[in-house]
Amino acid sequence: MVSMSSYSKRTASVVGIAFSLPFIFVFTIFILYPLLYGFYLAGNLSNYYELANDPLYIRAIFNTFLYVGVGVNLKMVFAFFFSGLLMYRKYPAVKVLSVAYLLPWAIPDIAGILSFRWMLNSDWGVINLFLSEFGLPKIMWLNNYYTSMAAAIFFHIWKWTPLWTMTFYAGRLVIPPELYEAAKIDGASTINELRHITMPLMKRLYILCTLLSTIWTLGDFNTIWLLTGGDPGGTTHLASTIAYKYALYVGNVALGVSSYIVLMPILLVLIFMIIKIMGVPGER
Repeated sequence: MVSMSSYSKRTASVVGIAFSLPFIFVFTIFILYPLLYGFYLAGNLSNYYELANDPLYIRAIFNTFLYVGVGVNLKMVFAFFFSGLLMYRKYPAVKVLSVAYLLPWAIPDIAGILSFRWMLNSDWGVINLFLSEFGLPKIMWLNNYYTSMAAAIFFHIWKWTPLWTMTFYAGRLVIPPELYEAAKIDGASTINELRHITMPLMKRLYILCTLLSTIWTLGDFNTIWLLTGGDPGGTTHLASTIAYKYALYVGNVALGVSSYIVLMPILLVLIFMIIKIMGVPGER
């Protein structure tokens, strides 16, 4: 005879599977199937030969590493610095900052990027009008590769620094204040507190946030597409935007998938590093 305990466990398992079926269905249709089909499309080696001989694609890969390398690292440094400022909320200026610093992150992507693009317009943009007031020449911000990439990186840093500032600020709040009190008694300076208390205790969070931000930034599409559209001459494309161009503008979906799947090994390494840093739940 089957015991009531075994029957209850079996019933719970059936109910659990039944409630999981909608999620499994959605995951299979919208995530697993597109991923497997993408790998199937990217299996043609001739696509990679074509990409390797496309100078715009090579430039897009270079831009991707430039955009991610500069944008992520500067963003994290600024976020760490501003999170430290927020610890001094007794000062009026810091109180204002504690309210205002989230505004860039709160602004929708499209509204923020299009406003930034309008400001950089070479004819009637507010920045060039400001330069004209001081007798300085107008700058063709979005008609030059260097200024276009600099503008995209600047916007990315401006937009996403508040998110990581909030994260680092939360991390600072869980550091026991007794450590700083003991350091002050021992005569430690603010720099020494930063070096020997804050940075060692924040190191794991800083690395984890950097890895997460790198993964998200590798897939950033909106900034370049809406700000520069890949111009001038297609030189500011990232891997994500040039893949979109190949797939929908050129009409070669397989080439578009192949152009971005090149970055998959990097993404897998980053994900593995995140899992390694986070560790197994319950471990210390």
